[in-house]
Amino acid sequence: MKCFYVPGSRYIIDTIKRDSDRSSICNESLEQVQERYPGAEVWEFEAACKIIHQLTYTDCISPPVEITEARWDEMLNVLPPMKWRNDHSTESFMICEALTLDLRSIFCRLGDRYFEMTNRGGLDHAEIVELCRAVHY
Repeated sequence: MKCFYVPGSRYIIDTIKRDSDRSSICNESLEQVQERYPGAEVWEFEAACKIIHQLTYTDCISPPVEITEARWDEMLNVLPPMKWRNDHSTESFMICEALTLDLRSIFCRLGDRYFEMTNRGGLDHAEIVELCRAVHY
């Protein structure tokens, strides 16, 4: 599948109909799309998605920052926690709703210190704890 995409942006403008060279939603040609989106090009859909994924990770992943216990408690109770783990000295959970792609708000407790970060939802408890320890110990 092909799409209209401006290189370096974090979104695809539109896919291209399989049986033509026109956009799926507005039935526009490349030239018409370029009037609204200067620099738009025809790309393979998967290649554009890969670039968008890389840009999003670069822009959105954040290192752990220390937060208050009140913030920790608020976020633990705002939505059902995802991947909640507690081994007494450390604890972690993720907000169940993704921010974008597979990036999530992640919370970690190391003893009596609390942390928040944005990272991949695929991280496990040990990886989360290690990220927090690497930055704050």
